[in-house]
Amino acid sequence: LQEQRVSELEHGAREQRRQACAREIERRDWNEKRMKEEREEVALQIEDGLFSVLMNETLTALSTNPLNKATSRINGR
Repeated sequence: LQEQRVSELEHGAREQRRQACAREIERRDWNEKRMKEEREEVALQIEDGLFSVLMNETLTALSTNPLNKATSRINGR
């Protein structure tokens, strides 16, 4: 009878460890998914920022280019 109780306790402990491991795996998977989403979000923000900087630089270069100013004067703009 005592051996049966010990066996049941060991089985219970194994089951608890198994469940704890399963919860830890789920937690890690969720964290990994969230970190991936955050990295993608940051990458998009960086791309948007770079695009804005490049557009501003392009517009500035076009507006200060002497050739463009001369062409504008010729065309009456």
